Amino acid sequence: MILDHIRTIDQLEREALEIQNFLELNCSEDANEAALRGDQLNVYMSRTGKMLADANYWKDYAMKTNTLLISETYKSIPPSTKNKLIESMCQPENLMVTWIERLNRACTHQQSFMITLISKAKAEMQMNR
Repeated sequence: MILDHIRTIDQLEREALEIQNFLELNCSEDANEAALRGDQLNVYMSRTGKMLADANYWKDYAMKTNTLLISETYKSIPPSTKNKLIESMCQPENLMVTWIERLNRACTHQQSFMITLISKAKAEMQMNR
């Protein structure tokens, strides 16, 4: 069953931190290093896609749970106030979704840069011949 493969918020946080640390490392302009980093970025792009789906699952779950709680507890407050309260109660899940989205985008941008570095190295090799 697909729900058996959803990672917990703690698991998502640990993996997001691992990816964040990798993305913060500098890369030289060496084509071999860029290729190796590009391979790892491909893996992380795939992982962050799944992680984002899992984080959205937890966000939806928190929204549902908090909507029921707020609706039962605060029957007389306006809907717009209820919605803001519910949103604020889902702050950890919102943070996780935003963080993983940004990790995925950073992987994509770094991958583009690795391709540029490899192309540059190829062009330099051709000019040196």
